[in-house]
Amino acid sequence: MERLLTARDAFHYSAAGYALLTSPDTGPKISQYRIHITESGFSISPNDAQVEFRGNGYQVSFGAAVKAGLARSTIDAAYARMISESVGATADYAADKAEFENLRDQDWFAFAIQLRNAFSHNNSWNFDKRTKNRLPIQWRRFSIEAKMHGLPLNDFLPWYQGLQLCAQMILYVEGRVDYRQQRII
Repeated sequence: MERLLTARDAFHYSAAGYALLTSPDTGPKISQYRIHITESGFSISPNDAQVEFRGNGYQVSFGAAVKAGLARSTIDAAYARMISESVGATADYAADKAEFENLRDQDWFAFAIQLRNAFSHNNSWNFDKRTKNRLPIQWRRFSIEAKMHGLPLNDFLPWYQGLQLCAQMILYVEGRVDYRQQRII
């Protein structure tokens, strides 16, 4: 359970950083600070502060608000990790309960597995023969189809829906629903 919550929370922190860095209200404030990445750790200080650190390091400063496109790479990486870690943790839990075969056959989890696989294949859809025979796989209004093989993942599943998919995994691992997403408490 901890793996699921940690993955989700890491995405939340990344989303907060993205929002703060790209907002017209808060983004320009980054230009008032320097970030220090050193052998002894990480710190931030106002531009006019004298900072001493031991060993080697880098100082990073920004002239203005971070461009959304550049900041997006960070949140996209956190999103991919959230999905991948959540699928892995859920699969491990199901294996411990001897339910993995049943879970894998459920559309909601098969969908999550294919999304994780796309992230791990350089953000492109890659289906083996077994998967192609099972397609299309639908979850809510989203559908993964055989014709997508080899295509880039792009923004297939928006962040909000990704959080909803992770919430389904959390509910299963918490024991609130079974692998079919049927309420059990």
